Amino acid sequence: MTLLLVANAGLTVSEFAGVGAAMEIFGVSRFISVPIAAVFVWAVTVLGSYSRTQRLFLLLTLAFLAYPIAAFLGHPNGHEVLSNLVLPHFPASHEFLVLAVALIGTTITPYMQFYVTSAVADQHVTPANYRSVRIGSVSGSIWSNIVSIFIIIATAAAIGGSGPLQSAQQAAEALRPAVGPAAPTLFAAGLLGASLLAASVVPLSTSYAIADAVGVPRSVSASFRQARLFYGVFTLQIVVGAAVALAPGNLVALVVNAQVLNGIITPLLLTYILILANRSTVLGPAKNGPIFKAIATLCVALVGLLSFVVLLETVFGA
Repeated sequence: MTLLLVANAGLTVSEFAGVGAAMEIFGVSRFISVPIAAVFVWAVTVLGSYSRTQRLFLLLTLAFLAYPIAAFLGHPNGHEVLSNLVLPHFPASHEFLVLAVALIGTTITPYMQFYVTSAVADQHVTPANYRSVRIGSVSGSIWSNIVSIFIIIATAAAIGGSGPLQSAQQAAEALRPAVGPAAPTLFAAGLLGASLLAASVVPLSTSYAIADAVGVPRSVSASFRQARLFYGVFTLQIVVGAAVALAPGNLVALVVNAQVLNGIITPLLLTYILILANRSTVLGPAKNGPIFKAIATLCVALVGLLSFVVLLETVFGA
């Protein structure tokens, strides 16, 4: 729970930094947009019901459609895209490994596992409708990875080889030659929607996990009085995350560093989740079968190895 709290705290900061970066493209200062976003996220979650909150989350996911559009409008080299999808290349550099770990930290981050399992409980899912929930989780995972692929393709087509970015505005302007005058708006809309969605879900996953571990009420449908610890942890993360995101500094670097931290912590949390998912005493017939167990174990081992190498390089300068 401590590792989850640390990892999610970093992610919450990066999401509010994303909100600030997106709104700066529209000419709105982060000192205005971030506090408003924090109040909005808090009010929707604490004052609403689970069904209303879920509908809002689903609405925010529409922002992800901006990325496939940007990828196609960027006119990437189709041959390079297909060849690298089939046979990825791995440059032997510290910078590549760091960004790979950051990508893992934001794509298969453990907060999703904790949130999904807790949401299943909050929806009072039974074995009768478990199959439909499982299909929803698997299809959602596939969709999120497809979106990630389009983000990478759009970015490579627009700014590939130009070096590190100093601001979200630079990324948006880099899309202008391919997308046209709508580039900054398209980029900012995608970034804002993704950041607001994660800024809501990440703190919730921490609250669910900690309240569940302690054994106290945890539900978005409960009142603040009924679930004080649940909403208290959520509120604290929102306040701290927004406050740190307002500190002076490069928002792009802040986002990347937070994702790297999460990527390094991820293997430890995934190992914990995998152990539970393999136990019949916990899940009964719904536990991982031999094939799922082997694939998941291999994935966690590879993620762990990558994170360990980056940690050694960072600490010892190897």
